[in-house]
Amino acid sequence: MLAIVAVAPVLLPGKVLRLSGAEQLDVVAHCMGATTFLMSLLAGHLRGQVRSAVLFNGGVHFSTVTSRLLKARLRVPSILPYLGINSMEVSGGFSFSWLNRLLDFGCAVNNALFGEVQLRETCTSGVCHRMGFIYGGGWEHRNISAAAHDNLHEIWGSAHMACLRQVTSCLLAGQLVDSKGQGVYMQHPQRLSLPITFITGRNNKVLVPASQQKTYQWLCDANGADGYASYILDGYSHNDIVIGRSVWRDVVPLLLRHLAAQKAPLPIKHA
Repeated sequence: MLAIVAVAPVLLPGKVLRLSGAEQLDVVAHCMGATTFLMSLLAGHLRGQVRSAVLFNGGVHFSTVTSRLLKARLRVPSILPYLGINSMEVSGGFSFSWLNRLLDFGCAVNNALFGEVQLRETCTSGVCHRMGFIYGGGWEHRNISAAAHDNLHEIWGSAHMACLRQVTSCLLAGQLVDSKGQGVYMQHPQRLSLPITFITGRNNKVLVPASQQKTYQWLCDANGADGYASYILDGYSHNDIVIGRSVWRDVVPLLLRHLAAQKAPLPIKHA
């Protein structure tokens, strides 16, 4: 995972358009994928290329639980590179180097202090514990199938400290900032004047629902409410809203409703 500032201007939509021959895309994105997508639009990229978007757990405002805010104030992503740790693999628990053992011990302490992985859920997955340390508690375990939980390492890879430093700055600022801590992306809300559906879980501790609501209200105030929608789903947290066992029932209908509302078919370029 690169620094967000490096990723934002060079997202996949342009390449997908070239490969598909379509003139516009409907974008479905989650978490930092959703945030970097918004950064691209707010920076003036992808103009005319995106028809609409469905964003899971993404926005331009950042509010989190007290324990995660405390960790942000400790500036851990700025400290770890001095220990030779420039990135973290969620699957690092499969290696037995002294560094991975140290990190796993730190994850265990983190989860004990901050409850990122709830003890009552009796989770023994080292990958899950690392996810809690790196990103914050990402799901309600009851929502995740055993197969998904056992293969988390195939879904999430490494997290680079440069990216996490910028995420930390966003958490402390309460809104999207660049790598220098400046709110340059917040100056042009009109660039997000397109249909956007926001979806998050009510139990989200990574970015609490207030984050999404602030972004939704910010856009409604700037551009009018037409085309914007915000859903907060009971019983869901963060990543389980994408990989949960009942997403087909609780989440997919909202996605299909959004796409059905985009009445005109996507135009296709013919060679």
